[in-house]
Amino acid sequence: STPQSGLLAPGNQIIIGRSSANFRGILDEVKIFNTALSAETVLEHYNAVPRVVAIWSFDNETEDKSGYRHHGKIINGARFQKGWINNCLYFDGNNDYIIISNNNQLLDPGINISFEAWIFCYSFKKEWQHIYDKYRSMAYSVEDGKLTMAGRGGWWIPENTALKLRQWYH
Repeated sequence: STPQSGLLAPGNQIIIGRSSANFRGILDEVKIFNTALSAETVLEHYNAVPRVVAIWSFDNETEDKSGYRHHGKIINGARFQKGWINNCLYFDGNNDYIIISNNNQLLDPGINISFEAWIFCYSFKKEWQHIYDKYRSMAYSVEDGKLTMAGRGGWWIPENTALKLRQWYH
C-alpha cells in the first residue's frame, strides 16, 4: 500500500464497488480510519487498529463491526463467498454495489483518513472501477490494472505497482 491523502466533501453516501465501470472482483475486510496510516502501520495492524471508524468484514453480512453503526446495504445482488479472511463479497462488474448512508461522523470533511481492503480482480477496464467512492470527494479505484486515488478537484495519483488478475492484494 502507498499512503495517499486528500480532503473529503461534506455529505453524500459512501459506495463500495461501483462507478462508471463497476468493479468485477472480490472485496474483503474493508476498513476506514480517522487518520492517515503509513504503509508499515497498515501491514502491522490490518486486523485490529486503533481509531478505526468503519469495518466491513463481509462475513455473510454488511454490518459495520467498528461499533459506529455504519451499516451497508447490498444493491443489485453482490453475493457472499469464501474470501481471504472467512467470507467476502463478490461483485460481478454489472451493477452491484454496497451503499452506506451519508454520515459525516464517518468521514468528516478535512480529516485525514486511511482506507484498506483485500481486493481480487477478475478483469480490468480502461475506466475507473471504484473499490471505494465518497461521491465528489475521494475514490480508490482500479483503472487498467493500476490502483489509483482521486481527491477533491479530480486529481488522480497512480500507484507504483500494477495489479495482476486473480491475485489477492492488500
